[in-house]
Amino acid sequence: DITYGTNFKVLNNNLAKEQYVLTMCNSATPKDATVDATAPLKDGFVRKYFTVPLQSYGSDTSGNQGVFNVLGVTDRQAYISEWVSEPCMQKAHGCSAEMLSVGKSHGCNETLCAIVKPLGEKLQQIDSVDGYFRDYGDAESGLDFNPKTIAVHAYLDPHMLYRTEWVKFIAAFFNKEDVAQKYMDDQEKKWEESTAEGIAAGDT
Repeated sequence: DITYGTNFKVLNNNLAKEQYVLTMCNSATPKDATVDATAPLKDGFVRKYFTVPLQSYGSDTSGNQGVFNVLGVTDRQAYISEWVSEPCMQKAHGCSAEMLSVGKSHGCNETLCAIVKPLGEKLQQIDSVDGYFRDYGDAESGLDFNPKTIAVHAYLDPHMLYRTEWVKFIAAFFNKEDVAQKYMDDQEKKWEESTAEGIAAGDT
């Protein structure tokens, strides 16, 4: 969920138990008390602060890559998962091996080991960008609390439209909520049309 304050917005990822306070660039970061008045920190949650829009980011999962493409923010992506399928992202790997992100396991196959040092390189990657998108929260990853990691659990949502709606969550980090809403409206329309066609054809 997302709540808007004066010069900031607050997102919660209930699965990761992480709260993200996104402060508009060139404005003062709100104090905890101010955030609490807008969106209280839930029990067991940790709070992270970001300045938006993110000027640089990385991702160690291919699951969010389509969203980055929809939002038009791949020009500021520093690290890309080895599992991406988009030709341009694969080309980026070919141009610079340093753009290859280290995955959740902190391990690597024979090819990756020639390029990165698993845990140390992972932390260096995260530290070098404004935000780092992952499929899981810090508590799930085996890493200590990291102020720059962002958990996106789209793959756990039980419906395709619910998974698609995570575009709104990611969009907030880039001030692209309008782009995300338009995309979501289009996807919902297509889903309704496809469902109606299936019903008309006798499919259930």
